[in-house]
Amino acid sequence: MLSQIIQTASQRVRELRQLKELTHEQLATLAGVSRQFLKKFEDEQTNISIEKLNDIAVALGIHISDLLVENNHFSIEEKLIEQIKMLSRNKTSRDLKYVIALLNAMEQEESSLH
Repeated sequence: MLSQIIQTASQRVRELRQLKELTHEQLATLAGVSRQFLKKFEDEQTNISIEKLNDIAVALGIHISDLLVENNHFSIEEKLIEQIKMLSRNKTSRDLKYVIALLNAMEQEESSLH
């Protein structure tokens, strides 16, 4: 049985990989590990070295400590920011300006309600 810290890390890796809409193959490539290893780690079927865990954290764009803290779940704002980043990939300047205008309009509407 894996330690609680490793279990937490494996759950966080899965959560973040899915949030960033990465496949096992994509994250494994970015982290320099095999797809099979990553899947086994997420399924809590194997242990991991600190070095490999750090490589995965870097590939996810976070600090390794973010994988080790059980109560370090993303807030709704962080999830929204991550989703906006994902959706903005390969978009034109016009599309991005439209999104910014939409967000500004939402903010103005909220301000007028208070």
